Amino acid sequence: MATKSFSISLRDDGTARLSFIYRTPRQTGISRLSCDLAAAGLARLAAFCEICDLQPARTLPLGLDLDALALRWVPGTPGMLHILRMGRQSAGTVAAPFHDLHAELEEATDRCLAMARTSRRGRIIWELLGGCGRPEALPAHLPPDEADHILHRLSEITLLSLAGDAANPKSGLSRKLRRTRSSDEAAEHVGAALSAQARLLFPSGGLPHAGAPAPDGALARGLA
Repeated sequence: MATKSFSISLRDDGTARLSFIYRTPRQTGISRLSCDLAAAGLARLAAFCEICDLQPARTLPLGLDLDALALRWVPGTPGMLHILRMGRQSAGTVAAPFHDLHAELEEATDRCLAMARTSRRGRIIWELLGGCGRPEALPAHLPPDEADHILHRLSEITLLSLAGDAANPKSGLSRKLRRTRSSDEAAEHVGAALSAQARLLFPSGGLPHAGAPAPDGALARGLA
């Protein structure tokens, strides 16, 4: 059995360093994959893991490109992530248990959510999310308590995905949030982002299942 472990070092400025250390059979020593994460990159990673965790069947193909590492959730390998070092054509892919990364990111996710909720524009986004209706992609047959739970988590994922964009004063979302006359446009922007996250989870308005693979970076763009 290969020995593998994730670790994440959180810094006071909101950035972090993600490391994955593993040992393979018939090889001496250990190998390491690592990546520095800006605050926005850490939020994208947290959102990626949360949307993966919401998939009971673990079969919807998803991907996230970070500065130095690419993460892929590949159908047919339930509970596993594929990790690839970016920019190295000859580098092989390493498989790692998703649960290990998700558990390691628990504190980081809580911190990202707290920072997003307390930021000036993050507070506005959270309020707008509270006013959004139920996305059409959520199946009608879900029990009310389960639907509320999923909607709350999807709202958190959407907040994480939009907070970095809103913090950029040149972004379209930031301009919409700054201008009172654009309040309706901001609400539509946030509602569309929530619906997009719901479609990632329920691509056909039903239970998650394997479909056509999303292009590389598709989820990364959605979580930027």
